[in-house]
Amino acid sequence: MSLEPSSIKVAQLLFSGLGGHASVAFSLIDGDQNHEWRHTLGFHGTVPLAPTNIKDCIDRRVPYRYLPARPGKPWRGWPRIFFWLWAERPDAIVLHSTKALLPVWLYAKLRKAPFLAVDHTSHALKTFGEWVMTSAAMLLATRVILISPSSSAELSRVLGPLYRSARVAIIPNGIDTNVFAPITTPFPQQLIRRIGMAARFSPTKRQDLLVMMMTHLSQISPGIEWQLTLAGDGTEVDRVRALAAGSRAVIFEGVLSGPQLVKWFQSLTVYIHASDGETLSTSILQAMACGIAIVASEVPGIIGQLGGTPPAGILVHEATPEAFADAVAYIVAAPEVMKTVASTARTRVANDFTHSGMFRAYSEVLRVTSSRANLDSR
Repeated sequence: MSLEPSSIKVAQLLFSGLGGHASVAFSLIDGDQNHEWRHTLGFHGTVPLAPTNIKDCIDRRVPYRYLPARPGKPWRGWPRIFFWLWAERPDAIVLHSTKALLPVWLYAKLRKAPFLAVDHTSHALKTFGEWVMTSAAMLLATRVILISPSSSAELSRVLGPLYRSARVAIIPNGIDTNVFAPITTPFPQQLIRRIGMAARFSPTKRQDLLVMMMTHLSQISPGIEWQLTLAGDGTEVDRVRALAAGSRAVIFEGVLSGPQLVKWFQSLTVYIHASDGETLSTSILQAMACGIAIVASEVPGIIGQLGGTPPAGILVHEATPEAFADAVAYIVAAPEVMKTVASTARTRVANDFTHSGMFRAYSEVLRVTSSRANLDSR
């Protein structure tokens, strides 16, 4: 199948709820600044389709379909996915949710359409079932998209002979650095220091550590009024709310999107991200683009974003409330350090993590795989 830019219809299949899948999918759409693809989205999962995903589709005039799955029985939803693809007739597929690998592979094989399987999940956090699907993707997908060189190296080490370097493309996620940008009109000077994290409330995201951090932070910096603001929703939000019960220093913002989210980032003194593991955090990219000093867990994925010389943030080695409090207190008390890491972060994301750069890389992978398929079929 020849994929000329004016005729490419690309379907993206992603998780129906909140999370990084949607951020990447919509960044790909926004990065298509010359309208080279005709986009359609399929949302698959056991949770209802998130209202923010619906709004983002409507705002961009992108057709979409919700494809529900049954808990513990993902195969029950596979026929629905296959027939959606068959009706849409995409020329290529970007698969964000590996649970839908088999129906996508079947469609791609019958239609001779390339499909890219994106590996979003941190290798350190994968379940056995996710490792099985990662291995299958390495064998079945036209290309497996990995987010960073470190992710590729770790996957090669774990999979051994199953790792197919010829099928791997390394493409970092990207964001719109014109939308997520440093504030041009500073907020009025406030005595309150606002610390914030934006992420889905899940077992691997450690908003609970940050709630517990607040007590220690007030003890080591008694002259400062601190406020922790948490954006997002998810399965762990009630548990974290219970930890913060009675505290006026912790605010739960709910789901923020569009201008709300940008304004929220720009209101922060420090962006903080506590996590057991990441592949490449979109929220951290957004904070970097907004020129905010960042304190985050020293885990694979985040190290690749913020580490290096000079560093683009402060990495916290120990996953304890005290360690996070010490890092926040340090950077707030060192304005020159704060300014330097924030400037480094903004420069790094503008150079290496733009949505237009990400789109060009995906488009090139599809072009190359299509050209090779055409040569092989002659």
